[in-house]
Amino acid sequence: MRIAGLVLAGGRSSRMAPRNKLLEPVGGEPMVHCVAAVALAGGAMPVIVVTGHEAPTVAAALRGLNVTIVANPDYAEGLSTSLREGLRALPAGIDGALILLGDMPEVEASVLGALMAAFTGTNAICVPARHGRRGNLVLWGAPTSPR
Repeated sequence: MRIAGLVLAGGRSSRMAPRNKLLEPVGGEPMVHCVAAVALAGGAMPVIVVTGHEAPTVAAALRGLNVTIVANPDYAEGLSTSLREGLRALPAGIDGALILLGDMPEVEASVLGALMAAFTGTNAICVPARHGRRGNLVLWGAPTSPR
């Protein structure tokens, strides 16, 4: 199975302004770096990070990681525009995509692995749950019909 990771990191961090929460340190690394590193450690390949607000600074925070950075010029219009740009950037032959938010520093690689295991052979939409509540991490299957 080829599962890509899409890290949505284009938001304006308006509730934390003037600071960008994606650049806040978590364990000594910028938050967005931690999320992208978890996507890689969880087995997602490729990992695509969609930037928007402060794109050059967010991209710099990802140095040293094997990720593809995609700029979303329409990031101010909302998260759906970053999702659209990330989906467009997926290479052919992907079986599914893990959608992660760039501000999820507590997500663990084991959760990604569990989602991928649950997804295998189903082509379903898989989401984690904790204490009966669905989480934000989502694994979407690739379309089975031609685009």
